[in-house]
Amino acid sequence: MVAGPLVAAAGLVGLSYAVDPEIPFARGLLPAMPVLGLGMTIVIPPLSTVVLDAAPDRLSGTASGVNNATSRIAGLLAVALLGSAAAIWQADALATRHPDAARDVMATGFASATLRPGLDDPRRRAAEAAVGDAFMAAFRDTGLVCAGLAVGASFAAAALLRRRRAIPQPA
Repeated sequence: MVAGPLVAAAGLVGLSYAVDPEIPFARGLLPAMPVLGLGMTIVIPPLSTVVLDAAPDRLSGTASGVNNATSRIAGLLAVALLGSAAAIWQADALATRHPDAARDVMATGFASATLRPGLDDPRRRAAEAAVGDAFMAAFRDTGLVCAGLAVGASFAAAALLRRRRAIPQPA
């Protein structure tokens, strides 16, 4: 439960920097994805075991249901919060990194934009490129935040596991 989030964090950092049109799939995304998957594989089974072992046998079904529901709710919250943050970060990156192109964008959504009508071709291409660059910056920032959260989870697990071992168990 300590190593898994660290491995997952390494995969997330790799993914954060792999989303770049200049980096080929085989050198960018392909190596990072199995690292993230390995980290999650290392952490999830022991976590489920700890949850189920903490409950008495007669409540194992309830513990499993609570574990499953908690996982689903956490996933929903993560997607909602991180998706919202990424959209904000994309708009900010567009405004700060490409202020001229940002004037040609009427609205942005994550990885998309509505451009002002009537733009000539060079300005339209520049605005589209700026939106793509802002998306990559937001994706990178979101991935790095997730990696930081995974590292924090690893430290929390290490501290809590150490503390649990120090508590005397009844004989």
